[in-house]
Amino acid sequence: MPRGLALPLLWTLLIAVLSAIPLPVRGPEVPRQLDVGHVASYALLAALWIRSLGARWEALLPPLATVPLTEVIQLPLPWRDATVLDLVNNLVGVAFGAAAYLTVSTLTQRRGSSRRRSSRRAP
Repeated sequence: MPRGLALPLLWTLLIAVLSAIPLPVRGPEVPRQLDVGHVASYALLAALWIRSLGARWEALLPPLATVPLTEVIQLPLPWRDATVLDLVNNLVGVAFGAAAYLTVSTLTQRRGSSRRRSSRRAP
């Protein structure tokens, strides 16, 4: 296994397992548009894969494949509900995670290169 794949693989597996197990408590159904748990977990998933595979489009294939897979896993399970809204929240999470990771990475690189340039000019 290439170095650095353990964490994204484990997070992907955790998402898949959590998608299949029964929820501990089911409260009243509350309509929600944005599920912070879904968005956050898939944002982290995308960031981990990009960090591991590099800033290229292929790094988004595992998280994008996980999005529909987790909902398909839930289809036959009577204690889980596969919904289009969850699918959309998962996709929003992947997009947010990729954008956030790439933005922070770009800003960090620019900041580092400007520091190197200014230190070369100093006597």
